[in-house]
Amino acid sequence: METNPVRSLTDEQVLRALLHHRRLTRAELAAEIGVSKPTAGESVRRLTERGLLADTGERTPGGRGKGRVGQYYALADPGSALVIGIAPTGVAAELIDAYGDTLARATRPIDRPAHPAAVVRALQSVTLSFGTPPGVTPQQKTAPAVTTPPAPPPARPAPPSEAQSPGKRSPTGAPSPDKAPFAERPPTAGVSDPAVSGGRSPGASPSGEAPFGGRSPGWSPSGEASFGGRASGASSSVGQAPTESSSGAPSSGSFAAAAFFSAVRPRLAVVSAADPVDRATGRLVQLPDAPFLVGSLDPVAVLSDYVDGPVVVDNDVNWAARAEPASSDFAYLFLGEGLGCAIVSDGSVQRGRSGLAGEIAHILTVGRDGRATPFIEVFRALGLRRPDSSAIDVGRLLAAPVADRRAIGKAVAGVVAAIVALADPAEIVLGGAWGPALLVEIIAAVAGTPRPLPVRASAVTGESSLAAARQDALDRLRAQIVDSR
Repeated sequence: METNPVRSLTDEQVLRALLHHRRLTRAELAAEIGVSKPTAGESVRRLTERGLLADTGERTPGGRGKGRVGQYYALADPGSALVIGIAPTGVAAELIDAYGDTLARATRPIDRPAHPAAVVRALQSVTLSFGTPPGVTPQQKTAPAVTTPPAPPPARPAPPSEAQSPGKRSPTGAPSPDKAPFAERPPTAGVSDPAVSGGRSPGASPSGEAPFGGRSPGWSPSGEASFGGRASGASSSVGQAPTESSSGAPSSGSFAAAAFFSAVRPRLAVVSAADPVDRATGRLVQLPDAPFLVGSLDPVAVLSDYVDGPVVVDNDVNWAARAEPASSDFAYLFLGEGLGCAIVSDGSVQRGRSGLAGEIAHILTVGRDGRATPFIEVFRALGLRRPDSSAIDVGRLLAAPVADRRAIGKAVAGVVAAIVALADPAEIVLGGAWGPALLVEIIAAVAGTPRPLPVRASAVTGESSLAAARQDALDRLRAQIVDSR
């Protein structure tokens, strides 16, 4: 690593610029980060010698009055990270790179009731579907027979995301205009001291959590891994021969294909689980009336052989709260098949000593008969739990008569009153499969509590837990790349 602070800062700016633009010439780098051309050139030389940057082989149009020919440089290794969601219906996984592109996707269903052994098999299956056996390094791994390299980028691609990592692999170079630059990305609500385990790589960012629970758009319905899917939709023909640029040098299409298959072994994994997570170990915890996993499950132990760095685990409710924009003090109520809560204070999720803060199933609230009743028992009294399970039957709840919906609204309001007394949030955010659907009933009931406060539906639709987990994995991967300078 560069010890001169000025050079180190310049090198960091160069790496971030290339995470933003994917590839630049030395002259473009100088203009982008506001330094002289010789300073930018020296930084490129240092980073190239350390294996962090590589010449893509592409050249700017030059000669005949057009000035000197410029060489394009890109990250030598954009790396990859594994993002996994464990939900009652199955396991979903994505392999992403430091540009924020999705390299591969896979899903595996799980029979109900979910048992740890079945979840372990599903975790191993989705990870192996990406092509990296346990314990095999990127240098030992052979590329799959079928490849889907991304399309070559234009001369000056639009800005995507940010960082990269050291190595001896080739840069992708495919643009992703919808990605915000690293320095400009707004911060999400943080999670204080999540469970991070199994770290082997230097520079890994400490923080641990995990979301998911469903399938994001583009998941292969067959459950098989889908390789090469880019956020921009760019792809090229399977196994195509390298193309050539106008200068005669190989284009970055084949360059990117090599990068993808050399980087398949992820540097880290981020896991979201629909169960309580022990803060110190990342193990899932079996609590009374937990509707999903029976017994405990250790995602860190299962996945550590498949990644080169840390395995970060947290529950899906904490992840969903992190995805909520423009709020720094709120309580996020997850109301679906399971019941959960995340308290966000000063922009950080408060996880408690063991990571089990927000387990609201047994908070005493108002039952249908007006008596004090554990929250989860309200749904049994109303006949709204799934057979032989404490999981709530969402379909039946949504079709419940008005009287039952009002009773549920009062029960939720009792939980809100307890949260307000202990945590004093600025507002209540409702998420989950049925929370927003009962917004009217819940608002009316909360208005009658001693300390009413604003209640609104979550601003994030779709798989919010997955989105937050993916962003966390991306931030960690980029941090590793920048810190490796």
